[in-house]
Amino acid sequence: MPGLTYDNLSEKLVEAVPEIKEQYAQELRWWGDETPGQHVIYGDLLNPYIVSLLGRNKVTPEDRPNC
Repeated sequence: MPGLTYDNLSEKLVEAVPEIKEQYAQELRWWGDETPGQHVIYGDLLNPYIVSLLGRNKVTPEDRPNC
């Protein structure tokens, strides 16, 4: 993934996993003028998404990001 830096990890995450785009937008609105840390975005958004996929007991190729 070209141009990947610590500062743009969250944006790149949403590009790779568009299913969490709405939750990401809600999180940014909640934080207002502050920028949430990567641990917040990955912990509050990505982890629950992965757990939901695992809970379906079926992860298909369509569920995997195009990295």
